[in-house]
Amino acid sequence: MLRPRRLAPLLLAGAVLNIPAALAGPQDAPPADPSPADSSPAAGPPFEKFVLPIGGTPWKDWTIVNYVDVDPKFRGVRDARGGAYTYDFHEGIDYTLAHFAAMDRGVPVFAAADGTVVDAEDGHPDRNAGDTTDPKNRAKTPPNLVRIDHPGGVRTAYLHLRKGSITVKPGDRVTAGQKIAEVGSSGNSSDPHLHFEVYQAEGANPQQIARRGGVLVATLEDPEHWWRDPLPYAAEMTGALDHGVTHAELTEESVRDRPADAVSFASRGPAGGPDRTVRVWARLYGLKKGDKLTFDVLDPNGRPAATKTFTTDEIRYGWWSYELELPVRVDPGRWTVRATRNGKPLFTDAFLVNSRSE
Repeated sequence: MLRPRRLAPLLLAGAVLNIPAALAGPQDAPPADPSPADSSPAAGPPFEKFVLPIGGTPWKDWTIVNYVDVDPKFRGVRDARGGAYTYDFHEGIDYTLAHFAAMDRGVPVFAAADGTVVDAEDGHPDRNAGDTTDPKNRAKTPPNLVRIDHPGGVRTAYLHLRKGSITVKPGDRVTAGQKIAEVGSSGNSSDPHLHFEVYQAEGANPQQIARRGGVLVATLEDPEHWWRDPLPYAAEMTGALDHGVTHAELTEESVRDRPADAVSFASRGPAGGPDRTVRVWARLYGLKKGDKLTFDVLDPNGRPAATKTFTTDEIRYGWWSYELELPVRVDPGRWTVRATRNGKPLFTDAFLVNSRSE
C-alpha cells in the first residue's frame, strides 16, 4: 500500500522553505456487489483495440498512478513492466486528476470499445478521500460504476465515477469513445480518478466469471495488442499536473481541493504576517529516487533571491509545498518561482508584490 511520506523542513537563504511531500496514490478496492453469474462476456467477433477511457490530455490533465499488480503473492508488488507502479492486488489502471477542482470541471469517461452495458450503478457519494487502506471501507463505500461487454469475450469496468454523471443503463449499446460518465471519487477512493479494469472470459474459472466477468488482464503486458494508441509507461514520465501560489495554509485536504490563488503580497511589513507569507504548492508525478529537485526564487529584476536543491525518493504522485517568509522590505513587482528536476524545467509560477504595507 502507498503511505504518506514527508520531507523534513529545509532552509532557504533568507527565507523558510518547508516542503512536505505526500506519496498518496488512490487506493482501489473491488466493488462489494458481484456481477450476476449469468452475465459473463460471451465469445463473438474479434476483439477491438481500446481507445483511451478518459478525456483530457495525458500527463497534463491526469497521470497514471497505478497499474495492475501482476505479482500474485501477498505483499508482492509488481506491475507488468517489472516496476512498482501499483500496490498489492490492485486490479486496474488508475488515471488520476490533480484535485477535486479538476473533477468539478467535468472530465469525461468514455467507452473503451464498442459493446453492451451489463451493469451501471449510480447515486453514491463522489467526493471520498478517506482511509483507503481500511478493508471495512470497501463495503461501506461502494463506487459508482459501469461495466461493458465487448466482442472477443472482453469486459471493461469503470469505477469511482461522479455521482449523477452516468448516461447509460444495462442493455444499452455503446460505441468506442462514447461518453458514459465523468471521473469522480466514489467508493474506496482517496483522490478523484478513473479506475479502469479489463477482463477476458477465455480460460476463466467459474468463480472468476461469476464475480468479476473473466480473467483479469494487465494491458501493460502487451500495449500494442490492447490499445489503438498506447501511452508511454508512466514511470518514464515526469511533470506537474498543477501548481500555484496561495495565502492559505497548505494541508493534504486543501491541496486535494485546490488552494485559492493569491492576488498579491505586501512589499513592506513584519516578517511572518498573513500578507507576507508566500506559499507555493505543486502536484507532481514521476520523480525518481536520487532526482535533484531545485527551487529558484527570482526578484522582479530576475536576480536570484533564494534557491534550494534536495534529493528525492521515488514518488510517482504527490504534492509539494514551500513557505517563503518575505523580509521586512522587498521590491514590488512580479516575482518568479522556477522548479527544475535534474536541471530540466519542471514548472514556473509567479506571485505579485504590491507597493503597500501590511
